[in-house]
Amino acid sequence: MAARASRVGDRCERSSPSGLSVGVTLLGSMHDPTLTPPLEAMLDPEFEFADVDMSLHGAAWCQTMAPQYAFVNHTVYSSTGTRNVARGEVRVSAYVNRS
Repeated sequence: MAARASRVGDRCERSSPSGLSVGVTLLGSMHDPTLTPPLEAMLDPEFEFADVDMSLHGAAWCQTMAPQYAFVNHTVYSSTGTRNVARGEVRVSAYVNRS
C-alpha cells in the first residue's frame, strides 16, 4: 500500500496571568507509511498501533501585541520530526526561517 500524507493545521492561543497573549498557528503534514486502520479496528480491545515512525514537516508562526515580544510577529519557524503512536513518542526540531 502507498504511504499517505495528511495535512495538519492548528491555531491556539496562550495567555499568562500577567495578560500576555501569544497566538500560534501551525501548518504541516504527517506522512504515514502505513494506512490508518478503520475506526472499527481501532476500537477493538486487542488493537495495537504499528511500531513505525511517521514523518512530520511543518511551519509555525506567532502573533502577539506585547511590544517586548514583537519580534515573533516577523519570524517563521520550520519543523521536522517523527511521531510513533505505538511508543507514544513525538520528536520535533524547529528552526528559524526568517526574522
